[in-house]
Amino acid sequence: MNVNDFYNEVFNDLRVEDKEGKKFVKQVINSTFKKVIDTVAKGESLKIKDFGTFKLKILKARKMTVPFTKEEKLIPERKKMKFLPSNKMEL
Repeated sequence: MNVNDFYNEVFNDLRVEDKEGKKFVKQVINSTFKKVIDTVAKGESLKIKDFGTFKLKILKARKMTVPFTKEEKLIPERKKMKFLPSNKMEL
């Protein structure tokens, strides 16, 4: 499913058919995802009841060896968003 399919599913669930309504729903969805990313980027965890928790995980810097040249390179520290689903979440 791509983002347009996702929008269309939400439009159908909410029975939104007019252009202004669709524009508003897209803004709400995009704003929600942006707030999740911004909150986690600040180092805070975001817990959504019966859905799950979004957390920031910092991956340590590490060394790697390029297999062909045997050259060692340093992979810098980086941040990664982690999602832990709730036990109540059903698939």
